[in-house]
Amino acid sequence: MNYKTIFQNAKLILNLDDKEYRAIDAISQSDMKHLIVSPAHYKAYKEAPREETDAMRLGTATHLAVFQPQHFHEEVVLSPRFDKRTKEGKAGYELFQSNLGNKLALSQEDYERCIDMAEAVRSNPLFIKHTADGNPEVSLTADTSLPNIKVKGRLDWLDYKGGIILDLKTIGDVADLHTIKKTMYKGYAMQCLFYLSLMESYDPSKTYEFIFCFVEKEPPYGVRFVKIHPASLLNYANLLEGTLRNLSKCIDNNVFPAYDNTVDIIDI
Repeated sequence: MNYKTIFQNAKLILNLDDKEYRAIDAISQSDMKHLIVSPAHYKAYKEAPREETDAMRLGTATHLAVFQPQHFHEEVVLSPRFDKRTKEGKAGYELFQSNLGNKLALSQEDYERCIDMAEAVRSNPLFIKHTADGNPEVSLTADTSLPNIKVKGRLDWLDYKGGIILDLKTIGDVADLHTIKKTMYKGYAMQCLFYLSLMESYDPSKTYEFIFCFVEKEPPYGVRFVKIHPASLLNYANLLEGTLRNLSKCIDNNVFPAYDNTVDIIDI
């Protein structure tokens, strides 16, 4: 199936530091989630200060434990409990944070949850099969046919020879197919198309599969693998291209509108 879009001249980069990747001035699949709502929502997202939440730290740590376990204990630490209602607790917390450096600190509960989720994923036969060959945290950049738009992506796992892209998602609910289908509307389908388009721009001679690996955040930490039907993905191709073309015009005009000034009619 051909997902070729306006992406051009894609480059694949191994072993790129996460901070270096984030510093690349280009549109990511995370940006697309906001762009699809409106250019104004995208602009607000890009300009807002970023504060790392506990959920974000848990997600980052879990990806590390699953795909790069050899680095987990170097980069993730267990945070002591601090009673920040007391003077001593506040002082202890501030000292701990000042000595943390670039490491991730997890609470006891999240640390144990992270280890349990990673173990469930890494012991799964399908995960073992799909990660027998390949690389973690593979970065891609690409030009587009639009002069002021570049794009980028960071794949959790790429088996280039086998044509497999594996993406890990933690899920708070039970990982039944009905729940997973609902999560696809949160931007996961667009992410899938975005990354497949990047890879096809990098090497159009190959066919790639994008496989989601969902792991539950609570016992029994069930693991489920899902692919989106190619015909469903094609429904997003025009949306991807149209959204980027609209952003290009917004950049040219320095105008980032929200919603159209029309009255919409809805069924309820």
